[in-house]
Amino acid sequence: MNPNMKKYIVAVIIVLAGVSAFTFLRKDESSDNKESSSTTGSLVKPQEEDAVNSDDVPMNFVAVPQTSEHHVSNTPEHAAILKTAPEKVSISFDIALNDISTISLTNRNTGVDVSVGGVTFSDDKKTIEKTLSDSLGNGQYSVLYSACSTSGACEMGSFQFGIKK
Repeated sequence: MNPNMKKYIVAVIIVLAGVSAFTFLRKDESSDNKESSSTTGSLVKPQEEDAVNSDDVPMNFVAVPQTSEHHVSNTPEHAAILKTAPEKVSISFDIALNDISTISLTNRNTGVDVSVGGVTFSDDKKTIEKTLSDSLGNGQYSVLYSACSTSGACEMGSFQFGIKK
Protein backbone atom coordinates (compact mmCIF):
# COMPACT_ATOMS: atom_id res chain seq x y z
CA MET A 1 0.00 0.00 0.00
CA ASN A 2 1.36 3.39 -0.83
CA PRO A 3 2.23 5.78 2.03
CA ASN A 4 -0.29 8.42 0.92
CA MET A 5 -3.15 5.92 1.23
CA LYS A 6 -2.05 5.06 4.78
CA LYS A 7 -1.97 8.78 5.67
CA TYR A 8 -5.43 9.24 4.19
CA ILE A 9 -6.85 6.30 6.19
CA VAL A 10 -5.30 7.58 9.43
CA ALA A 11 -6.66 11.09 8.75
CA VAL A 12 -10.16 9.71 8.12
CA ILE A 13 -10.03 7.65 11.33
CA ILE A 14 -8.93 10.69 13.35
CA VAL A 15 -11.68 12.90 11.88
CA LEU A 16 -14.35 10.25 12.45
CA ALA A 17 -13.15 9.64 16.01
CA GLY A 18 -13.40 13.37 16.73
CA VAL A 19 -16.88 13.64 15.22
CA SER A 20 -18.00 10.50 17.06
CA ALA A 21 -16.59 11.73 20.37
CA PHE A 22 -18.36 15.08 19.96
CA THR A 23 -21.65 13.37 19.07
CA PHE A 24 -21.43 10.85 21.90
CA LEU A 25 -20.42 13.32 24.56
CA ARG A 26 -23.07 15.89 23.65
CA LYS A 27 -25.91 15.71 26.12
CA ASP A 28 -29.32 17.33 26.14
CA GLU A 29 -30.33 17.63 29.80
CA SER A 30 -33.99 18.09 28.95
CA SER A 31 -34.23 14.77 27.14
CA ASP A 32 -32.06 12.62 29.43
CA ASN A 33 -34.95 10.32 30.31
CA LYS A 34 -36.74 10.40 26.97
CA GLU A 35 -36.22 8.56 23.73
CA SER A 36 -36.40 10.60 20.55
CA SER A 37 -38.42 9.39 17.60
CA SER A 38 -35.44 10.13 15.36
CA THR A 39 -32.46 7.77 15.41
CA THR A 40 -29.96 10.50 14.57
CA GLY A 41 -28.20 11.43 17.78
CA SER A 42 -30.92 9.99 19.97
CA LEU A 43 -29.87 8.32 23.17
CA VAL A 44 -31.05 5.05 24.66
CA LYS A 45 -30.93 4.32 28.37
CA PRO A 46 -30.56 0.55 28.63
CA GLN A 47 -32.60 -1.27 31.23
CA GLU A 48 -30.48 -2.57 34.07
CA GLU A 49 -31.27 -5.08 36.80
CA ASP A 50 -29.08 -3.37 39.41
CA ALA A 51 -29.91 0.04 40.87
CA VAL A 52 -27.59 2.85 39.83
CA ASN A 53 -25.81 4.57 42.70
CA SER A 54 -24.72 8.20 42.66
CA ASP A 55 -21.09 7.25 41.90
CA ASP A 56 -22.03 5.59 38.62
CA VAL A 57 -21.72 7.28 35.27
CA PRO A 58 -25.06 7.33 33.38
CA MET A 59 -25.16 4.81 30.53
CA ASN A 60 -26.52 6.59 27.45
CA PHE A 61 -25.86 5.04 24.07
CA VAL A 62 -26.50 6.18 20.52
CA ALA A 63 -29.72 4.39 19.54
CA VAL A 64 -28.38 2.87 16.33
CA PRO A 65 -24.74 1.84 15.83
CA GLN A 66 -23.00 3.18 12.74
CA THR A 67 -22.34 -0.03 10.84
CA SER A 68 -20.58 -0.41 7.54
CA GLU A 69 -22.18 -1.99 4.48
CA HIS A 70 -20.49 -5.38 4.97
CA HIS A 71 -20.84 -5.53 8.79
CA VAL A 72 -22.50 -8.75 10.02
CA SER A 73 -22.13 -8.72 13.81
CA ASN A 74 -20.03 -7.55 16.73
CA THR A 75 -19.20 -8.70 20.25
CA PRO A 76 -19.96 -7.16 22.66
CA GLU A 77 -23.33 -6.15 21.26
CA HIS A 78 -24.17 -2.48 20.82
CA ALA A 79 -25.42 -0.88 24.07
CA ALA A 80 -24.59 -3.97 26.15
CA ILE A 81 -23.83 -3.32 29.81
CA LEU A 82 -21.29 -5.88 31.00
CA LYS A 83 -20.47 -6.83 34.60
CA THR A 84 -16.84 -7.59 33.67
CA ALA A 85 -14.52 -6.26 31.00
CA PRO A 86 -14.67 -8.33 27.81
CA GLU A 87 -11.49 -10.19 26.84
CA LYS A 88 -11.75 -8.90 23.28
CA VAL A 89 -13.80 -6.97 20.75
CA SER A 90 -14.79 -9.04 17.72
CA ILE A 91 -16.39 -7.75 14.50
CA SER A 92 -17.51 -9.99 11.61
CA PHE A 93 -18.07 -9.04 7.98
CA ASP A 94 -19.37 -10.73 4.85
CA ILE A 95 -16.14 -9.98 2.93
CA ALA A 96 -12.48 -10.86 3.43
CA LEU A 97 -10.53 -8.04 5.07
CA ASN A 98 -7.16 -6.51 4.28
CA ASP A 99 -4.44 -6.39 6.95
CA ILE A 100 -4.79 -2.59 7.21
CA SER A 101 -8.22 -2.95 8.89
CA THR A 102 -8.25 -1.48 12.40
CA ILE A 103 -10.19 -1.36 15.67
CA SER A 104 -9.80 1.33 18.32
CA LEU A 105 -11.43 1.55 21.73
CA THR A 106 -12.09 4.86 23.48
CA ASN A 107 -13.40 5.52 26.97
CA ARG A 108 -16.40 7.78 26.26
CA ASN A 109 -16.31 9.29 29.74
CA THR A 110 -12.67 10.45 29.60
CA GLY A 111 -12.05 10.59 25.84
CA VAL A 112 -8.90 8.52 26.34
CA ASP A 113 -7.93 5.89 23.77
CA VAL A 114 -7.70 2.64 25.72
CA SER A 115 -6.76 0.39 22.80
CA VAL A 116 -4.21 -2.30 23.61
CA GLY A 117 -2.10 -4.20 21.09
CA GLY A 118 -2.81 -4.99 17.48
CA VAL A 119 -5.66 -6.72 15.70
CA THR A 120 -5.95 -10.36 14.70
CA PHE A 121 -7.96 -11.91 11.88
CA SER A 122 -9.86 -15.17 11.56
CA ASP A 123 -8.47 -17.72 9.09
CA ASP A 124 -10.99 -16.62 6.43
CA LYS A 125 -10.15 -12.94 7.15
CA LYS A 126 -13.85 -12.12 7.70
CA THR A 127 -13.56 -11.46 11.43
CA ILE A 128 -11.27 -8.93 13.08
CA GLU A 129 -10.52 -8.99 16.81
CA LYS A 130 -8.70 -6.85 19.32
CA THR A 131 -7.65 -8.16 22.72
CA LEU A 132 -8.53 -5.81 25.57
CA SER A 133 -6.94 -5.11 28.91
CA ASP A 134 -8.69 -6.83 31.80
CA SER A 135 -8.22 -3.64 33.80
CA LEU A 136 -10.93 -1.69 31.94
CA GLY A 137 -13.03 0.00 34.60
CA ASN A 138 -16.64 1.09 34.85
CA GLY A 139 -17.77 3.40 32.08
CA GLN A 140 -18.87 3.64 28.51
CA TYR A 141 -16.64 2.60 25.63
CA SER A 142 -16.81 3.40 21.93
CA VAL A 143 -15.44 1.00 19.36
CA LEU A 144 -14.40 2.59 16.07
CA TYR A 145 -13.37 0.37 13.19
CA SER A 146 -12.08 0.63 9.67
CA ALA A 147 -12.86 -2.48 7.62
CA CYS A 148 -10.79 -2.60 4.44
CA SER A 149 -11.49 -5.16 1.73
CA THR A 150 -8.73 -7.01 -0.08
CA SER A 151 -9.16 -4.51 -2.94
CA GLY A 152 -8.26 -1.69 -0.51
CA ALA A 153 -11.70 -0.06 -0.22
CA CYS A 154 -12.36 0.86 3.43
CA GLU A 155 -15.60 1.32 5.37
CA MET A 156 -15.92 2.88 8.81
CA GLY A 157 -18.26 1.97 11.63
CA SER A 158 -18.74 2.24 15.37
CA PHE A 159 -20.69 0.86 18.30
CA GLN A 160 -20.73 1.30 22.06
CA PHE A 161 -20.86 -0.81 25.20
CA GLY A 162 -20.63 -0.20 28.93
CA ILE A 163 -18.96 -1.84 31.90
CA LYS A 164 -20.61 -1.70 35.30
CA LYS A 165 -18.88 -3.99 37.81
